[in-house]
Amino acid sequence: MAFLLVSIVALFFLIMGLWALFLTDSFADLVGFSLDVDRGPNEVRAVYGGFGIAMAGMAWWAVLATPAATGLLTALGIALIGMAAGRVASMAIEGSVPTYGLVTGAGELGLACALFWAVALLGA
Repeated sequence: MAFLLVSIVALFFLIMGLWALFLTDSFADLVGFSLDVDRGPNEVRAVYGGFGIAMAGMAWWAVLATPAATGLLTALGIALIGMAAGRVASMAIEGSVPTYGLVTGAGELGLACALFWAVALLGA
């Protein structure tokens, strides 16, 4: 069960990462980024592409190959909570609650919960 939970999270990151890396314009449209500046595509590919793929790899590596799995998975879960908290802070600063921010924030919290559940199963 822990492997399944981690795989759901890892697949999310892998799909996001590959999409941002290879279909950069489409991904930027989804998240509302402008690629009009020279550094725009580079930032999308780095932050969403490369980082997402690295997070997927770390999650699978943690659950398959290392005794430090619970620490790595906990760190990834905390990072997801940080992303969701950043969305809440942005909503407070901007004074608006966009549907996209609510949906993605809820998804990030859900993925974090899946990781924490997996950590509990691995620790049992």
